Amino acid sequence: MLSGNNTGGELYKKNLGQNFEIVLLQNPYSLHKGYILQAQIFFMGKPMENKIITARNRTGNENTLVLTSRTNSKGSCSFKIILNEESFVHATHMIVCPYKTYSDRESFWAS
Repeated sequence: MLSGNNTGGELYKKNLGQNFEIVLLQNPYSLHKGYILQAQIFFMGKPMENKIITARNRTGNENTLVLTSRTNSKGSCSFKIILNEESFVHATHMIVCPYKTYSDRESFWAS
């Protein structure tokens, strides 16, 4: 989902070095219905291959459209923009917890 109407800047494509991160490859403010949104997914600083990523797109109070894409060997995936309104891309990743004292799995979330 876009906040405001700032079409300038390049923050959208900056890799911030988070453990699990989605980096957009195009300025989301410049995309319209029918365009392709590309993203690259990183886990622990490396491109993540074969990961399912979800995009949600809706207009007003209408039902949300859910799209999925799987990352390639470079961690890239793409989605066709179906609506011009609210959208976001998200994913969850679970690993075996290295410190099994408190839990068996560790989860990572990105959007």
